[in-house]
Amino acid sequence: MVTAGTAGVLLAPTGWLGSHIQPTFRLGGGFKWYAFDLAQTSNQVRPTIDVGLGLRGVGTGPIEVTAEVRYMMSSFDQGKLPTRGIAPQNQRQNDLVFGVGFGIRP
Repeated sequence: MVTAGTAGVLLAPTGWLGSHIQPTFRLGGGFKWYAFDLAQTSNQVRPTIDVGLGLRGVGTGPIEVTAEVRYMMSSFDQGKLPTRGIAPQNQRQNDLVFGVGFGIRP
């Protein structure tokens, strides 16, 4: 099982695509937690970098819609698995996440 948590800065400049659509840029970092249900393995917590691009729909009503693609880069220590490679090394992990969100404003 892989669990990730990140925090960062979300920039949403105004005036680029009209008054109702804003591009967004995310830059942050966090951690990935790798949990294994195998004998002779250790769980791992590894740092990750989080970069994202998206769109935010800002309407005149109370509902707001966002869509974002995030790229998360990290590495994994394969030497902690029971089936090791020839030389234990840090294996790169690249995750691509797509998210859609809805917001309600008062």
